[in-house]
Amino acid sequence: MSEVGEDILVASGLRKNYTLGSREVEVLRGIDVRVRRGEALVIVGASGAGKSTLLHLLGGLDAPSAGDVSLDGASLFGMSSAARTKLRNERLGFVFQSYNLLPELDALENVCLPALLRSRARDGVACGIKRRRTATRGNCAGPDESARFGAGGRADGQSGFEDG
Repeated sequence: MSEVGEDILVASGLRKNYTLGSREVEVLRGIDVRVRRGEALVIVGASGAGKSTLLHLLGGLDAPSAGDVSLDGASLFGMSSAARTKLRNERLGFVFQSYNLLPELDALENVCLPALLRSRARDGVACGIKRRRTATRGNCAGPDESARFGAGGRADGQSGFEDG
């Protein structure tokens, strides 16, 4: 694990090309990024500039045409797809612009879903998973999560999780 201020995410020489019909489209060309523990990173640019493509590469969701990304010194693209998936589940989080949330779940349940999938709650927030169909505002563990995130905030007052 990195110490405070040490590199946590490093991307070097990232390139991404897509083939559209017989044409090769270069989206990213030689991107270098270095993020230190505790830093915040903002990526801005015009629509179509490659921001989402860069984020997908930095998070290991898509492979670069060239270059590499490492998280805490481990190369994302030097590991298997299964190892990358496990790393994303345990170490990275994504909030997408307009999709990939399950409309049947409220905000807290959507946030807790990865913890459910790996069969353990994280940071002391156990989202009423054992009482999935009867979860209401009061039975999510942790200080004020149910009020802040609207646990059980559906019209029927129930969680969207299925028993199983």
